[in-house]
Amino acid sequence: MYITRLGSKQFLIKDKIKQPRVNIILGQPDQKKKTPPEADIILVGLGESVSGIDQAKSCLINLPGEYDIKDVFIRGIQDNSHIVYLLDLDGQKIVYLSGLAKAELDDRRIEQLGDVHLLIISVDGDGLGPQAAVKLVNRIEPRMVIPMDYKADELNQFLKTLGAEKQAEESSLQLQLDSLPEEGLIIKVLGLS
Repeated sequence: MYITRLGSKQFLIKDKIKQPRVNIILGQPDQKKKTPPEADIILVGLGESVSGIDQAKSCLINLPGEYDIKDVFIRGIQDNSHIVYLLDLDGQKIVYLSGLAKAELDDRRIEQLGDVHLLIISVDGDGLGPQAAVKLVNRIEPRMVIPMDYKADELNQFLKTLGAEKQAEESSLQLQLDSLPEEGLIIKVLGLS
């Protein structure tokens, strides 16, 4: 599975092993950017739409619920006016947290997430903020974290609070379940493509 950051809160996940192959877009494009046309599944915020997509080829999900599309299991869990997305791609569990205005997901929602391999979380000061994002990371206990939607000082504070060194941005990430440690936390910072 390959993950690329397309915008401040938008990611492309390509699973080249799964048959049929699947491309998933997480989040809205930044202003003036368009969502790539090759998306099979697009996950956006509660009730949001995306312009310029071919709905005959792309499945837009913007409501809570459970979905099984191209053998990708997706659960959208509503938290106030936001949706937390849990994706299961052949046992690799990815959680996408964007736009949360509060740091606390209740225990029931955390329990619904289960074991998380990869957490993509917003660390911006307008939403959670770095300190609250760290608290949420510690409660969810993923094996890997990709921060999104941040300014440089917010990212540095997030990394420092987690005890991580400042990292060079990577252009993309190849994720394999068996390459993740059983304990500890890996943090990867992806640059914009």
